[in-house]
Amino acid sequence: MEISESYPNLVANVRGRGTYLAFDVPKGPQSRDMLVPLLRAQGINAGVCGTETMRLRPSLYYGEHHADILIEALQKCVVKL
Repeated sequence: MEISESYPNLVANVRGRGTYLAFDVPKGPQSRDMLVPLLRAQGINAGVCGTETMRLRPSLYYGEHHADILIEALQKCVVKL
């Protein structure tokens, strides 16, 4: 995921397959917890897990153009942290 290369202190350890995705926010739980409502405001179904993990659960109807929407929304949100 190229966003993890652009923002390694905010998006790391990207993992998952299909419609079950997760990544870590190494900057800390406060940053991660601020990211959730920002993503939700962009229409992204996001939640937290553990102390630094962010999880994304897109709908079952998920095409390639949805991945572009997700990346664009994530980029808009991480720059606000």
